[in-house]
Amino acid sequence: MQGPPILRAMPGYAVREATDADLGACDDVCRRVHGVDRGGEVADALKQGTARVVERAGRLTGSTTGLAFFAHAVAETSRTSRP
Repeated sequence: MQGPPILRAMPGYAVREATDADLGACDDVCRRVHGVDRGGEVADALKQGTARVVERAGRLTGSTTGLAFFAHAVAETSRTSRP
């Protein structure tokens, strides 16, 4: 990826810095999508300050350990419109 970020919010989605309280929900999403969790990597990203989560309808629906070659992201869906 190259270029500046678009700096635009997606209606209905809240992106924020992840906290220790999000670890369980991050693991749950990853297990549902991939069949395994990556809790250790998320915990490391929390310590580095690079972990982010996305919430929709009051619950965590995705996370990322960062936007880099050795990072990962997972979400329930890539759908951007409301059901």
